[in-house]
Amino acid sequence: MPRPWTVLPHQPIEKLQENLWTVEASLPQGPLRRRMGIARLGDGQLVFLNAIALDEASMKQIEAWGKPAFALTANGFHRLDLGSYKVRYPGLRVLAAPAARKRIGQIATVDGWLELLPADPGVSIEEVAGAKMGDVACTAHAARRSSLCFPGDVLMNVAPVRGFPGLLLHLLGFIGELRVPRLIRWIGVRDRKALKAHLLRLADTPGLQHVFTCHGPVISADPSVRYGAPHRPSNQTATRALASSGRRRSWSARTASGSTDCALVRAPRRKPERRRNRARGRGARRREAATRA
Repeated sequence: MPRPWTVLPHQPIEKLQENLWTVEASLPQGPLRRRMGIARLGDGQLVFLNAIALDEASMKQIEAWGKPAFALTANGFHRLDLGSYKVRYPGLRVLAAPAARKRIGQIATVDGWLELLPADPGVSIEEVAGAKMGDVACTAHAARRSSLCFPGDVLMNVAPVRGFPGLLLHLLGFIGELRVPRLIRWIGVRDRKALKAHLLRLADTPGLQHVFTCHGPVISADPSVRYGAPHRPSNQTATRALASSGRRRSWSARTASGSTDCALVRAPRRKPERRRNRARGRGARRREAATRA
């Protein structure tokens, strides 16, 4: 039995581009929030990236924008409203990666994977290299502007949360600037080098203006430049992302132009090296003092 159409508190729809919208909503329990992306193909078909049930006025707005055609689930945990979407739109085709197909199949019949999506010049969806839960990256191009959507959990940028739930989210690596969370590095990454290389390539997307994940605010190159409804700005640029092969929070920078205004790769931890250098310095000073004496 699918979950009834249950609307939880959500923000207004954010119209980032003429072919990409997003909206943030609450979860039934806990402080963590979730985000849906909606991509519009050139023929008017809509692809729901992490489908979320919205109020009737918002759904009517979406239906007037295009025809609901696909619901893509980036992993087996993002299935809360999938069954109710399938009831509302019987012709909706459910897309799930092989790694997530068993769990998604418990909620709705899985029709296939990315091979069912028609080729489109404005919207491309690809599997994230090195991830093993079925994560994808959606790139939308329109009017010389581009946006990236990560509807799974391979990247997060959760806002700070108070109390014990916030401590737990912090320990799991969910809170902070855009990152591969610590938990996902443990259970959701198969090849860190491949993941890092893929994120670096995505960071070089021409005209990149926005990046958003399933959990966190939209990151914009210029929060004052918007296609439609306003969204919360971030202190990051749109091209800042990171792969989690290191552990420290100091990032090396790389852009297509070779400038250093955005960061993508975690640098290796250097604290032990600093400790060794300090110890060598103290030893040298002691030897110099002994020589003078």
